[in-house]
Amino acid sequence: MFFSMNVGEAAVIYSSTLKLCTLLYQLLSRRILVKSMAVSCGVWTITRLSTNMFSILLDRRNLRLNILLNRPDGIRDQDKSLTMTGLFMPFRMGSSGILN
Repeated sequence: MFFSMNVGEAAVIYSSTLKLCTLLYQLLSRRILVKSMAVSCGVWTITRLSTNMFSILLDRRNLRLNILLNRPDGIRDQDKSLTMTGLFMPFRMGSSGILN
């Protein structure tokens, strides 16, 4: 299902996605990442990245990104979880090249 968005909204989504990718690249390049898991179901992928401080769960099927903070005892703290929705919403280009 597609939805309408203007160029400003597309720019915000692009900027947010770029910042997230930059953060993940920094984590990977510094070797902070200790565990990575990806599960593919058809065209959808659930990716989980974990460190000793937090876990990032990206669920493209439900268009949801969860960042869970880990407590020192290794238990994830659900109360401090951050959920970002709409960040990876699909959009399409119109015939004129304008985002629909």
